[in-house]
Amino acid sequence: YCFFDLGYNLRPTEITGFLGSQQVPFLDDIVQQREDSYFEIDKVVKANSDFIPLDSLHIEKLSAFAFPFICKTEELRKKYVEKFIQAGVQVRPMIAGNMQKQPFYKKYVDQVFPLENTDHLHDCGFYCGNYPDMSTEDINTIKNIVQ
Repeated sequence: YCFFDLGYNLRPTEITGFLGSQQVPFLDDIVQQREDSYFEIDKVVKANSDFIPLDSLHIEKLSAFAFPFICKTEELRKKYVEKFIQAGVQVRPMIAGNMQKQPFYKKYVDQVFPLENTDHLHDCGFYCGNYPDMSTEDINTIKNIVQ
């Protein structure tokens, strides 16, 4: 993602509300499917020393829309992003990374602060989707990439 100016994130609330209300009966199943997929992939990530494992065990209920991967180096990030792409799995940068590196920031703020951890996420992180209809094949594809 690249932000060139300040903006607003607007959505058509009536349509979004209608669609959301139609999903409420399935909410428990959706949350459970996302949580199951997340923790299945999480086990494989934690077994691979190329990644910094995330501590998500303190979360009582997890409904992550995506699975984050934080590599130890930029080179490892490039390697794994390429593996995901070759396997046909779409990936995205880690949300917006360090906002100070975005073009809009320099327009409005003169001072840049040292943010070592944010820079690491910016340079070494990425994510792929974690949607409730992921098949066993989809999950296994991600696990095989990460192993």
